[in-house]
Amino acid sequence: MAEAQYILVAPHNPMSPLATAINVHFAASTANFFILEYAAPDSGARKNVLKEPLMVRKDGYVDIPNKPGWGME
Repeated sequence: MAEAQYILVAPHNPMSPLATAINVHFAASTANFFILEYAAPDSGARKNVLKEPLMVRKDGYVDIPNKPGWGME
């Protein structure tokens, strides 16, 4: 509905690193995607959820996981 009205979307993502991976896939497939909220998995319980956590690169982007399923283990 937002795309039909030329409105950008910015998903709210305060959840787990797996939810971040799912939102990265959503962002990659959404033409009117603008920005994604991101909680770095650098401490606490978030740090140990995924074997290889998604991290924001220096330029502010996250690589799209390319393994089977959501691309995460």
